[in-house]
Amino acid sequence: MRVQRGADPRTVEQLQEFAEYLLRIGEELQDQYMTVGYMTSCTILALYNNDVRTLNDAALECFPGNIHEYLSFDKIVDSEAFASTHPPEYLHTINLSNYPPHKLSLKLHQLIMPLRNINPRKGLCNGT
Repeated sequence: MRVQRGADPRTVEQLQEFAEYLLRIGEELQDQYMTVGYMTSCTILALYNNDVRTLNDAALECFPGNIHEYLSFDKIVDSEAFASTHPPEYLHTINLSNYPPHKLSLKLHQLIMPLRNINPRKGLCNGT
């Protein structure tokens, strides 16, 4: 793992400790990703959505099973003028933080967290 260089020995030591910590997390995740109790007790904090997507893609690859891909809707319904200036190819590139990506990839039994309360009676709600 590459670690940024620090100006002083203390910074270098802190960066090295952090790198080793991240490697330990990765090794534990690789060893225990099938254990539901382990996965539900873990938290990975990422500051940027691109980092979250990268982590999610890496976790998806580690998880066993076939990938199922779900695509967003491809048509603008209400505005012909907007639809003519914004083709579906462009709309597929937009990734907003409150919405899933155009192509959502999931595997059977993978843990997910809904962004909104879909059906609380069935347990499909934010935070579950």
